[in-house]
Amino acid sequence: MYDLPGLVYKDDSITEKIKNIIKKYTFGKDTLIMLIVPATQDLTTSEALSLIRKNEDYQERTLAVVTKIDLAINEKGILNKITNHELKLRYPPFVVRNRNQDELDKNESITSIRQKEMKLIEGSELYNLANSSKGTDNLVVKLIELQKEILLRSKSSLKLELN
Repeated sequence: MYDLPGLVYKDDSITEKIKNIIKKYTFGKDTLIMLIVPATQDLTTSEALSLIRKNEDYQERTLAVVTKIDLAINEKGILNKITNHELKLRYPPFVVRNRNQDELDKNESITSIRQKEMKLIEGSELYNLANSSKGTDNLVVKLIELQKEILLRSKSSLKLELN
């Protein structure tokens, strides 16, 4: 699992290096790509997605995670924006709420933050999303599940190769 840097624009040479790193580490059939996009951006026009789309099988390997949902929850049509079927990704998108600075300063517990996250999501038009696509806890469960699938698939192909 790799946590790749976000794109920066202050220095073109660094931005180009980051793009090359992203291309390198999102290549390969056994790589799950997590497309992390804030809810305040359009999922389909993100620059990260344009890099990921260079992989011909990106739709099979990409999991979209829409963060900062609290900043866009009252936006008209937020559900359509998040579930944009134009991408045709294999996995449904996940919505999560990040801790804000005030919560960090107050050292609020993760349990409290997760409760706020679910209350926010359930009280919005996002209730139409599958429960399994809501919140950080469900995202963690999905990532573990996908990682197991990938490891089993890799193990099987490696076993065949060795034989």
